[in-house]
Amino acid sequence: MLGLLLALIPFLGGSFEEMGDIALIARQVHMAAEWDVLRGAYSRLGFFHIGPVSFYWMALVDYILPSAWFAEYSHYYQFSIAIWIANLGMGLAAFHSARKLELSLLTRILILLLTIAFTWHLGGHVLFSPWGPHLTIMPVLWFSMNLVRSGNGDFRALPGLAFAAIWILHSHAGSLIFLGPSLIFLIYLGYKLYRQEKLLTPGLTIPLIVGIVILLAGLSLPIIEAYQNDGGNLKAIMDYLSQNSTWRKPGKALVFMLSAMDGPFRMGFPLFSIISLGLYVWTGRKNLGPIEKQLLAISLILLAGSFYGALRTPGVLVPHLFDHLLTINALMLAINLRPVRDKIQPRLLSLLPANRLSDHNGGLSTNKGPGPFKTSGLLGQGWIAALLLLFSLLAGTARETSPPDSGFRPSGLLKLLEEKTDFSPNPDSIYRIALEKKHLAHWPGAAGLMLQMERRGLKACIEPPYQILFGPEALCEGQSNGTILIEPLPENPKMKHDNAVFYRNIQVQFRAD
Repeated sequence: MLGLLLALIPFLGGSFEEMGDIALIARQVHMAAEWDVLRGAYSRLGFFHIGPVSFYWMALVDYILPSAWFAEYSHYYQFSIAIWIANLGMGLAAFHSARKLELSLLTRILILLLTIAFTWHLGGHVLFSPWGPHLTIMPVLWFSMNLVRSGNGDFRALPGLAFAAIWILHSHAGSLIFLGPSLIFLIYLGYKLYRQEKLLTPGLTIPLIVGIVILLAGLSLPIIEAYQNDGGNLKAIMDYLSQNSTWRKPGKALVFMLSAMDGPFRMGFPLFSIISLGLYVWTGRKNLGPIEKQLLAISLILLAGSFYGALRTPGVLVPHLFDHLLTINALMLAINLRPVRDKIQPRLLSLLPANRLSDHNGGLSTNKGPGPFKTSGLLGQGWIAALLLLFSLLAGTARETSPPDSGFRPSGLLKLLEEKTDFSPNPDSIYRIALEKKHLAHWPGAAGLMLQMERRGLKACIEPPYQILFGPEALCEGQSNGTILIEPLPENPKMKHDNAVFYRNIQVQFRAD
């Protein structure tokens, strides 16, 4: 993580102009800065994701960071730092929870290395990305760890569990199908504690109250939005669920999902999930401890919920729908490798000098539960930590952390309109951005154009049905002062409209209303 931040620093003073999804998210972050947004990012299924918690977090960090560090009219890197901080915090918290669960040091290192491997194909910018599918990668791992901690009587994990659940829910509406079953699993673990008379303890009260407050605060935002807008986004979600009749072939959907979990190693058929299953059948079912089996259980619940979502999702299945399972794949494989490691470790240790590693229990706990990694003390663990830190720094600084850039500059388009047409920016005017349905493919440029206009103090609006992308607050109300029409480039340049400009692959015409 630190290496990635170091790799990003040289870009901070540059101007990156958001397009498409990121431009729409940037508009909502601006609304959050004015306490004026209660729903999440748009979804291609005709509704918005459930909540805006990530928008308010980005708005807060953007407010705190000195504006002199960044280019004018560009806020992408402020948002990137906010998401980096969130991922760093939740990632560190996840591995802290793994230590509290007494997963061995080698298991924790393996989870980290596998997470890096499975997310490598997403690019170095993924942990800076405010895009919904990327926002859930680290929180899902933290959620899983905290749920098992809470279910085993470590109630200090309850506030973190509640926050992780709200973050995931707000960022990914489809998470409802696995967060609900996860709650049932937590209740089951709580019932086991109750039977053992370990539930109603003095340490439960305060964490439980804090967790409930976090849940209520997070759930209240979409409920308030629904109350203010005659059902609003929650009604749109319920309408989609009631009208959706999609049922995919289970075999194909399962293979696609499990293959997507393999990240850069994806080969069209499941690889690491099959390896995990084979390892569990071979040795894990007899040698894994209760904590490890519970982590596998919550992982399977997340997989089952995501699989149901794959069955019911209309349109083309795409790998990013399952990005949140990349860390879960790493967790399952690392846990199932632990008994195998215990079998081969005594042979490896026999090759090492006796004064470097303790021979007690073969250097690792060999019981049927997870145990700490036994070294000769802080020196051994310090070497491991130093080597891991060095590897992480080198891996991070070597990554390309700049965001994907299409070369489209809405600010350049605005300048062309001002120079070549009758468009004269006026803060008191309202400009209608028009886009015909048959030209829907050009909406990312329209989103970037609207964002740059608003950052320059101009007012822009859109016509139906584009409120499903931009939000109902972006709809034009009454008469506008001018229309900016976006169309594809004509095949014959001589067919250029009057008062229009060509920019990259589009023709943009300005008409005074």
